[in-house]
Amino acid sequence: MIDVYNNAGTESYGCFKHLKAAKPMLKRLGEAGVQSVTVSSFRGRNLVRVYRVLIGEGCRIIKMPQLTPTPTPAA
Repeated sequence: MIDVYNNAGTESYGCFKHLKAAKPMLKRLGEAGVQSVTVSSFRGRNLVRVYRVLIGEGCRIIKMPQLTPTPTPAA
């Protein structure tokens, strides 16, 4: 499963089974002027990878340094 959100991490664009399933949404975002999004890839409940996708004529994945999830403070 992947979660797609803006680069600031403040707005989620949705959860999808895989990147191919998110292509229509990425196309709409590109038409709206969004240049890139951040994608978190999960296996089960575990975060596996975080990467950036450039939106243009096609989708291009940009390699990012390995990001570990930051611990959230207890409420």
